[in-house]
Amino acid sequence: MKKFYLVPVILLAFSFLSAQNAAIKGSIIDKISGNELNGVEVFLSDTKIGAVSDSNGNFIINSLDAGKYELNLVYSGY
Repeated sequence: MKKFYLVPVILLAFSFLSAQNAAIKGSIIDKISGNELNGVEVFLSDTKIGAVSDSNGNFIINSLDAGKYELNLVYSGY
């Protein structure tokens, strides 16, 4: 009997994990100079979910539901 109840719980857990499989990744580059911008804060609008660009200007936001998102960028002193 225990195996019968264990299978639906495992399947439910995998279906929950597979629902969050999207990511947003990109590079932040100055349009005029072509330089990669380090330390740019990239956030999904109206949330606290985000990332900071690395020394090559790259960022990635993982574990998102598939869909459309609007990004806000903050770069202090630029």
